[in-house]
Parts: sequence; C-alpha cells; structure tokens
Amino acid sequence: MFKIYYLYQSGFYIETKKAIFLFNYISGSTPKFSKGKPIYIFINSCSSDHFNSDVFHLGANRENVHYIVAKDRFSQKWQMKFFFKYVLEKETRENIVWAEPNKNYLLNEVKIWTYNCTDTNNSLAYLVQCGDKIIFHAGYLNNWSWPNKTDYDNNIATKNFKKEVDKIGDININAAFLVLNPAQQNMYAEGFDYFMRNLNVDAVFPMNFKDESKIIDFILNDPVSEPYREKIKYTTQYTYKEK
Repeated sequence: MFKIYYLYQSGFYIETKKAIFLFNYISGSTPKFSKGKPIYIFINSCSSDHFNSDVFHLGANRENVHYIVAKDRFSQKWQMKFFFKYVLEKETRENIVWAEPNKNYLLNEVKIWTYNCTDTNNSLAYLVQCGDKIIFHAGYLNNWSWPNKTDYDNNIATKNFKKEVDKIGDININAAFLVLNPAQQNMYAEGFDYFMRNLNVDAVFPMNFKDESKIIDFILNDPVSEPYREKIKYTTQYTYKEK
C-alpha cells in the first residue's frame, strides 16, 4: 500500500503498509491517521511556509510519534526556544530528532538520509526508506537561479544544487517531491529538470507553488519535460494510491 495526499505548499501526507509520514504541515486537514502505525513528522525548515508549530500537537495522545526537524535556525530564534522549552509537552520534546545535513538516522525500521538545501535557511532535504518504499522530499533543495541575477551567482547556485543531488546516486525513488517555483520565471524548471533527468524516479509531485498550480500545466506542456512527462503528477488534483 502506498498513499499520497497533498496538503498545501510543500505539505504531504504519505502512508505505506508500515508507517505514516507527514512532511511540512502548515495548514489544511490531514487524512485520519490509521491506528497502530508509527507516525514520522518531518520539518525541512522553520520558515513560515514550511512550518506551523501546531504540527507538534497532531500526535497528541498517540504513541510512537516521531519528529525529524531540521536544526537550521530553530536554535537561533528566541520564540522557538521559548516554545520548545516551556510550551511543548515533555513527551513530545523527547521524540524530536534535531537533524543535521549529510547524516543518516535510523528510527525503528525507517532509514533517513539528509541533504543540505541550497537556500539561505540552512534547511534539509530528506530521503526516507521504509520497507520497499523510498521517498525523497526536497524541501528547499532547488537550483535557485534567477533571471535578474548575474551569471556568476546563477552558476554558483547551479553548482551547489547539482553537488547535493548527485550525492543521491542511483537509488530508485518511488515518489519525489520537488520544487517548481513560478517566481523563477523562465528558469522555473532548472532544478526539477536536472533531478528528473539524472535520478531514477517513479513518480514526481511538484510543490512550493502556493496557489499557482497552473505551473504544473505549464511544465506538462513544456518540451523540456518530454523525457519524464508521464511521471509528473498533478499534485493538487491527484491522490496517489497503490495497493
């Protein structure tokens, strides 16, 4: 069994036979958590479009709930220090893994690899293996090239992005969640395209477009996506279920 539900922005609920994974919840209703399965809640960054502190209460009154949180700037924000020290329940605090880049973690049967994102938040991308399923959530990992930037800046952005992506190697990814940002204009697919052409991916879900979901139509009709077009899922209208 493999189920994927889109929430908003870069938020996804994923369920396999063995576990439930929740990435970057900020708003919206999640499917009802199946009883008896462990829950792994991932936070790529503390930025407002990737993080809502309410996520730490979603697992209330449940056992076997784990939080994997990018250390990034949480430790530098006094509001977060106060929240974690004085507001958050002790039982939840004890189940937080403060993840760092280029590390691997083992939580029960779930293997997690972290990658350094190429934004300014020191955030993380996650590669997750549970049983025979492998998930990649890019977070902010993207080729952040911009039309109004110099060639020098864009070349650095491209180099840094490719360096991280190439670390993944020839692993077969069952579901990838990748940035597709309309604000990058004609450079919107630079990172998405490199990832899809160079890695083994069964299905890809565009994200990070907020309410501008027409960007998915755009890439589906863009000649650049021809080699992997059938793998692109229309994130906001598609629920992926595999028995």
